Amino acid sequence: MRFRWTISVLLVVASAAHGQESGIEFFEMKIRPVLVEHCYQCHSKQTGKERGGLRLDTRESLRTGGVTGPAIVPGKPADSLLIKAVRHASDDLKMPRDGKLRPEVARVRRGEAWVEAAVRDVLRGERVAVRPGDRVPLDGVIREGRSAFDQAAVTGESVPVDKGPGDEVWAGTINVSASFELEVTRRAS
Repeated sequence: MRFRWTISVLLVVASAAHGQESGIEFFEMKIRPVLVEHCYQCHSKQTGKERGGLRLDTRESLRTGGVTGPAIVPGKPADSLLIKAVRHASDDLKMPRDGKLRPEVARVRRGEAWVEAAVRDVLRGERVAVRPGDRVPLDGVIREGRSAFDQAAVTGESVPVDKGPGDEVWAGTINVSASFELEVTRRAS
């Protein structure tokens, strides 16, 4: 399973738009499995590792954070270090370091043909096709088609979001309903 994720969903727990039960259920079903699979090996009491002084296995530890500060900032997802880290928004802070949260290959238009290419070899400005059920391989802007996107792992939103031409999509989100083409805006790191 390769996708970028975030813990901003904890904000949903406190949101007026979601009851406490639905927020907790959403966290347990959509977010905790991602943490267990990709983060706990370096950031949990269970494994005895707290790299950077950070544990991600309790709500309190997410809010307390590690040596660089709180992992999440309730109500301010853009200020949350965890969100910045999993989106690889900074060269200094990238998690997971091996970048294994997105697909490793993409369908890229090269001339008149669609070819499979390693995500690391796709250039900014190239067109990428994404089929229903696939994870979006790179950040980009939709140029053709419309679809609904499950962004829960990236934004914490609990329902799919409809997007069309001109809308931004992020690596790791799941294309739910229809094929589309995106223009890559950021190369894989």
